[in-house]
Amino acid sequence: MEAVRFVRSEELERGQKGGFFGLQATSEQQHKAPGRRLAKIVHLSDIQLADVKSPARYEWANAFSGVEGFGELIPSYRAQEFMVAHALVAMIRHLNDLVAGEERVCAVVTGDSIDNSQRNELDNFVAAIAGGIVNLQSGDSSMALVSAHGFGDVSFWHPDPGDDDYKRCWGYPTVEGMLEAAFRPIVSPGLACDWFVTNGNHELLIQGIGITDEETASIAVGGEKQVGPPTVLPTDPERSGVEMPVVLLTGGPSQSVAPDLGRQFVNRRVLARAIRQANGTPQGHGLNDDDLLYYASELSDEMVLVGLDTAYRWGGAQGAIDVAQARWLVEVLRRYSTQYWGDDGSVVTCDGDDRLIVVAAHHPLATMTNSRAGVQPGFLLGDWLCTTLLQFPNVVLFLNGHTHENRVQVHRDGTRQLLEVTTSALMDWPCEARSLEITVDEDDLWITSVMLNFDGAGTPGPEQLNTVGLASWHRLLAANTPGLGRAPEGNATDRNFSWRQRRPRWLRA
Repeated sequence: MEAVRFVRSEELERGQKGGFFGLQATSEQQHKAPGRRLAKIVHLSDIQLADVKSPARYEWANAFSGVEGFGELIPSYRAQEFMVAHALVAMIRHLNDLVAGEERVCAVVTGDSIDNSQRNELDNFVAAIAGGIVNLQSGDSSMALVSAHGFGDVSFWHPDPGDDDYKRCWGYPTVEGMLEAAFRPIVSPGLACDWFVTNGNHELLIQGIGITDEETASIAVGGEKQVGPPTVLPTDPERSGVEMPVVLLTGGPSQSVAPDLGRQFVNRRVLARAIRQANGTPQGHGLNDDDLLYYASELSDEMVLVGLDTAYRWGGAQGAIDVAQARWLVEVLRRYSTQYWGDDGSVVTCDGDDRLIVVAAHHPLATMTNSRAGVQPGFLLGDWLCTTLLQFPNVVLFLNGHTHENRVQVHRDGTRQLLEVTTSALMDWPCEARSLEITVDEDDLWITSVMLNFDGAGTPGPEQLNTVGLASWHRLLAANTPGLGRAPEGNATDRNFSWRQRRPRWLRA
């Protein structure tokens, strides 16, 4: 497997505020995984498969980027978002080619699989990952979305001919016929390996932050979509987005759309049941209860995957963990350990069965800081989780997403250490997944990472409007997002690396 990285190449068009750049594929350093394989984990996160025609979205807020009080609402619109399902299916095909014929392989999707807590988004995600037909139409076949001329104003990119801010300011292209092509049904083969998911903040909250209620539910399935800001802006937009999102979805210019009951919001039970009943292996995909979105699944007689639910149900993007789940987690960690460090630093012996433990969740430790957790009793934050995981030497890896960037950190407490690996979003640049191979030799345990890119041209042509072509357009547009100042692709050590630690005495080489 060759490590490929997409980087910006030549400037294709110049706008008033900046250029639109092409992409090209380059090779990247790759580390060989030494010794005996224990597991290969394919990690994918933050797909945010969106119903871009939904009345329960407030794309207009994107024009207020940088305005005080709007931070947690941004981004509310992305030029590439109507093609993310094509990127997902293209990535699934690439992952299937990668794992074909291999053993001890699984895929983990760490949350924000959908964008706006809607049933039609969930159905499309399941169809993509489990195999089936992804149908992106919502309401009817009309182009009732802000990326269409005559529906969205010039502040949004319109791929069809005509003027807009993206073309004028940043040199965005005209790609006639793209919208119609993007909304054709997509046939997905589904993942050809065991797969698991964890819950993110976008699965059960409006735009990833807002609490759903009857009023917003009525807007979601109804026939009126707001396309501009309310006549009177809320004094605290972020708080409104969390506690009363109806304020952001009403009171401004709107257009009629076709109603659709498929846009109803999902709750925890609906989400859990959809995953549990999905095709593919293992049965239930780790979940064994319609009321719980966390689990422990034995990958082999040497390794277990623990999936956590770190989304805070009372609103806001940042994470927390409830006390009942925290107690369950400690029990699970003891179950798969024969010793660990107690709160006072002493070694505690228990009757567990030693296995390597990989923990997966949506939120990195540094983002488990939901300040609203104090409103409801019984929630713990990232400091608690970090301290707990460091107490158990069998925990060798903590996987997550949420921040839409590739980042690797090592947490230490004396001689204890915890490897935390964050993988970027499929929705946003660099639109990558990650392969992590866990191996063992005579002396050491190794974790080897390789970033994964789906097939397709770095700079597609206007005629490339099949699934691979649209996925490539998705990646190209994501790379040209206005104001993309940080480097979410990460540096070399955040991408392809080889991490070594001493082999546990109980684990055979």
